[in-house]
Amino acid sequence: TGRRLLSQTNGRPALAGLQRILQQVILVESPENRIKELALEVEGLVKKRVLVLETTTRWVEARWELEPLEALAAQWADAGHPGAEWLLSQSGVRWQQLGEWSLAEPPLRRSLSIAEETLGKNHPNYAAALGNLAALFLDTDRIDEAEGMLREALTIEESQSPPDDRKVALRLSSLALLLQRTGRMIEAEQMMRRALIMDEARVPAEPQAVAVRLNNLALLLHATGRLEEAARLSRRALDTDQLALGGQHPAVAVDLNNLAQIELTLFMRHGDERWIDEAEAAMRRAWEIDRLNFGENHPTVASDINNLAEVLITTRRLAEAEPLLR
Repeated sequence: TGRRLLSQTNGRPALAGLQRILQQVILVESPENRIKELALEVEGLVKKRVLVLETTTRWVEARWELEPLEALAAQWADAGHPGAEWLLSQSGVRWQQLGEWSLAEPPLRRSLSIAEETLGKNHPNYAAALGNLAALFLDTDRIDEAEGMLREALTIEESQSPPDDRKVALRLSSLALLLQRTGRMIEAEQMMRRALIMDEARVPAEPQAVAVRLNNLALLLHATGRLEEAARLSRRALDTDQLALGGQHPAVAVDLNNLAQIELTLFMRHGDERWIDEAEAAMRRAWEIDRLNFGENHPTVASDINNLAEVLITTRRLAEAEPLLR
């Protein structure tokens, strides 16, 4: 790991600081009180860095940090450190964001196990750990396992006194997406609208959460043929994220891809070339944003390429589409 994780020295990460601390911690001659001081310093540095990782979008640059963070999380777990469950969860979620699903699962499972053992099955942290692992299962098409975990997490969070509307809305949204994937549209829409109402009512406002709920509902409306309402909600989500996050954030790429899919369907239904032109422009911009943030080999970038190829095929530009599909 590095004391100044992702800080730069001559363009390279500076690792020496935290390594020196750890070396001092294990020295036999170090006084016990000094070891405790150094351990607390390490913990403080790790927490600060994780806060930065929660908001980073440049995962190609930040990827190198995850292995040392996960190794420290495992060490904390072996030692019974109270922060182990949290740091394991952080490690797993970050691996998942990189599309490294096989690397994400072990820390997420261990985080869940620690939460169950130390806090019990009715604790909000246990529900959060369930939700994290369920999200990974959704990404890897383990739908039945994911649904059970999400429903259990939702029950726990709704039973808190008082319930945390932020957590309940998040869980409703995740479960609604699963229900949509399995064709249970009515229940999915009810949950999505309930989650959107919760997030829109929250003070202070959380525009990113609102944008996610708008996107989810727009995609469901698209799937059920209500294209005009879907396009309106999708544009609102895009405007919200661009205002809150700037034009190069991965969430903006998600918004652009979602809007483009709706516009493509509008073109196919009405034949208005304005829709296909707007869809292509949105997909090309989404591809550019994702390449910038994730690099060329991320699953999201592959999805962007396939989406763009679909537009090119729809407009009979097969020569342009073919290189993208190789």
